[in-house]
Amino acid sequence: MDGFYDYGDPEDFKGFYLAILTNMGLRAAVSHVPIAQWLAAIQEVALQNPKLDDALRDRLVRAIAELNAIAECLDER
Repeated sequence: MDGFYDYGDPEDFKGFYLAILTNMGLRAAVSHVPIAQWLAAIQEVALQNPKLDDALRDRLVRAIAELNAIAECLDER
């Protein structure tokens, strides 16, 4: 409606979040949440993927740890 995504039913939070991301843009929406929270969510969702073998899982955990270290440095500045 008028160029904006309608999130529909108030009980449908998935639609609400989609509307925020669509209407604000991903970069703008992401900028309002600490990086560490995004990394935790990414790790949680990614580690549930049944396609990950042990080697990929280890790489993912190491990569998230490195990104968390970077996020901590950025938060200190």
